[in-house]
Amino acid sequence: MKKIISLFVIATMIVAAMSISTSAADVTSTAQFAFDGTVNKLTANIEADATLHLTEASQNLVVDLNGFTWSCADIVLKIDNGATVEIYDSSEAKTGKIDSGNDAIDMSNGTLTVKNITIEGGVDACDAIFANGGNITVEGCTLAAGKAGLDSSHGSSSAGVPVVA
Repeated sequence: MKKIISLFVIATMIVAAMSISTSAADVTSTAQFAFDGTVNKLTANIEADATLHLTEASQNLVVDLNGFTWSCADIVLKIDNGATVEIYDSSEAKTGKIDSGNDAIDMSNGTLTVKNITIEGGVDACDAIFANGGNITVEGCTLAAGKAGLDSSHGSSSAGVPVVA
């Protein structure tokens, strides 16, 4: 009886551990993105027709570019009202890229973490990341644009937006 109970407890622990792990969803368009912390893993390049605008503090967007490019003629991603975003590239070559004809990422208030990706803003007076508030972490990224890779000088304090590099 003790062995049966022990096996039952072990099986329950394994099932519980599996349900806690972060799930992943393969995506080919921004319309398929989940905003609940699920990893949205690109399986193709995405050329968005419009800016993806996050406006709720409860939104938690995690994107694995997986070697692909997420692009838009306008701003690719706009972050407001405390939304949380993490974008990284798990591909071996680290060729994942965000490409925009404008500021690539525009953040007014929220948390942004980018790792091992390239972010390219437009050529004329544009930034790769334009931040007017919030917190930004940049690790192992290439930022390029006509004006600045990262413009974080527009915060309400003289210190600007906190950036961790």
